[in-house]
Amino acid sequence: MLAMLIVVAHLAGQPAAEDVEAPALRTTTAPKAPDRIRKDDLVCRKEALVGTRMPVRICLTQGEWTERGIEDRDKVEKAQSQKPALF
Repeated sequence: MLAMLIVVAHLAGQPAAEDVEAPALRTTTAPKAPDRIRKDDLVCRKEALVGTRMPVRICLTQGEWTERGIEDRDKVEKAQSQKPALF
C-alpha cells in the first residue's frame, strides 16, 4: 500500500506525455575507411572464445585474416556436406 502511494506521488510530479519534447535525432557519419588495405597491414579484432565472457583481442595481418576466413569457410562446407553417422 505504501509502495503504491510512493509510485503515485512520483508519477504526479512527472510532466504529461504531450508536454515532453521528443529528443532530436542525431546523425553521425562513420569514420572514413582507408582507401586500400594492404596484405601486410596489421588488423586487430576482438573475438569471443567459447567458455568465456571476455573477448580476446587477436592481431593478424590482413593476409592472415583472409587465409583464416577461407580455411574456416572450407571447414564449415566440409562439415555440412558430410553424411551423418549412423549409430
